Amino acid sequence: MLYSLDDAANVGIDEGTPVTEDDKPAASGFTGTILMIKADVKEMGAGGKAEASKVNAEAAKEIRATR
Repeated sequence: MLYSLDDAANVGIDEGTPVTEDDKPAASGFTGTILMIKADVKEMGAGGKAEASKVNAEAAKEIRATR
C-alpha cells in the first residue's frame, strides 16, 4: 500500500485532506459499525517492489529530516 506521509491513514475519520471540498474535518467521522473487512493481498511484481523501495527511502528521508 502506498500513501502520502502528509495524509494520515486513519480509519473512520479523515483528519488529513478532506475527501471532497464539502467535507468538514469535524463532521467527517464514521459513526456506523464495521461488521467485516476483506483485503485481497497479491504478490508485488518487480516494478511494484522497486516503486515501494523508492517510496520507503523517500519516507525515511522525510522522517529523518523532522527529527
